Amino acid sequence: MRLLIMLMVLILWSCSWQVRADMVVVVAKTSSITELTEREIKRIFLAKTRRLRNGSRLQPMELSDADYKERFYGLVAGKNLRQLNSYWTTLIFTGKGRPPKSMDKIEALVTEVANNPSAITYLSEEYLDERLKVVYIVR
Repeated sequence: MRLLIMLMVLILWSCSWQVRADMVVVVAKTSSITELTEREIKRIFLAKTRRLRNGSRLQPMELSDADYKERFYGLVAGKNLRQLNSYWTTLIFTGKGRPPKSMDKIEALVTEVANNPSAITYLSEEYLDERLKVVYIVR
């Protein structure tokens, strides 16, 4: 019986990983940005650049949720939350950068990005709506 319960828990846990929606990087539908590379995404969200090749200025934003951050930065930059916090502390202390603007609610984040053509964020594809344009799929 104990083995059966453990097996069921393991199966349910493994299924939950497969159901997770892809993360996408999005901008406002009105933005001139059409597509970005993984390298560009990494540089934008790690404050290594605030401009694209064409000179467009970007304002990165993100949800304050730690799990969201860890998932995104783990996939894009290979950093866990502890490494990410250390990275930002160093950049802030040296004056070389600051983290993306943080928002507490997904609805506020989506609205802010949709209304600001220079804003860029990442989110789970389940939160996409007609006001946003996908410029990169995080895998």
